[in-house]
Amino acid sequence: MSYIKLGNVFVAAGQLEPARTAFEQSLAIAERLAKADPSNSEWQRDLSWSYAKRAEMDERDGKQREALAWAQKSLAIHERLAKLDPLNATWQKDVRLSRARVKRLGGE
Repeated sequence: MSYIKLGNVFVAAGQLEPARTAFEQSLAIAERLAKADPSNSEWQRDLSWSYAKRAEMDERDGKQREALAWAQKSLAIHERLAKLDPLNATWQKDVRLSRARVKRLGGE
């Protein structure tokens, strides 16, 4: 998540290339951790947000199809986590945000 936060700072400063690099570093770490322990919900959530950031950057670049694919991957994780704990308000909010992103990008 630190690389995501760093990437967000770069985006806010208009420095998109360093932002992309930070988001890619976040994604690489999140994928390794999530694969190492699929039962760790926090690592799964971190992976979903890394996918969301990748979608955000592809959308900025006008790569709608790629952005949608990343957004759908993020949504799938959020939905899976929300089903595990339907009373977790944070996870339910994550699902709503992910669904809105997928819809905005032209998905169902």
